[in-house]
Amino acid sequence: MGKVQAEDVVALNLSLKTTLIWHLEHNHFPPVNRIFVPTCMEAIKKVGEGRGDEVIEMPNGKKKSARDIVEGLHLESYLEMDEEEF
Repeated sequence: MGKVQAEDVVALNLSLKTTLIWHLEHNHFPPVNRIFVPTCMEAIKKVGEGRGDEVIEMPNGKKKSARDIVEGLHLESYLEMDEEEF
């Protein structure tokens, strides 16, 4: 259900930041803190550019590949967004 809701929110053409905050806070239990929004944006961009293996340091100090962040936080719907939104 979360993936469908994420796709619906993306389709509303709200700002990327706004949709990510909604997604992290409503499609995860427990909710993911909005401090992860910049990390999500970076991961989405890198995966979209074919650089999914690049490592990103997250706000909690953990390091993961961009692809792992996209998969772990269910951000696949955001890969279809226009690059200008980043």
